[in-house]
Amino acid sequence: MEGDVHVRCRKSDLKICEEVCGAAGEEYKKLMKKEVEFFKDKEIPLKLHLDKDRFLPEYDDTEGAESCLGGLVLHAKKGRIVCSNTLDERLHLVYIEAIPEIRAHLFPNFKKKDMRAKPSEQPKHH
Repeated sequence: MEGDVHVRCRKSDLKICEEVCGAAGEEYKKLMKKEVEFFKDKEIPLKLHLDKDRFLPEYDDTEGAESCLGGLVLHAKKGRIVCSNTLDERLHLVYIEAIPEIRAHLFPNFKKKDMRAKPSEQPKHH
């Protein structure tokens, strides 16, 4: 809901970002008017600035090299608000979410036991 947003992309994606940036901003405004009661009858202040001085790094398969497979990073409030919507970030999130499932497949004997067992099923201590 910021009015002044800077968009950063890879240099190789600059042309397509220039083509879709305006339409994306208009779509955002329509969605905000539809979904947020406060904005129903108001003009939504939004200025998208495509950063043509600083780009995301291009893909580099060299080990340890910082690179980006594609996507955008949005900055607002002088960089204090950052929304990363890059393919790399999305893959990282999927990986983090999959860790418990991967762990269960790799170590099936270490599954957590259900601690909510019924009282009759609880082991008796002698």
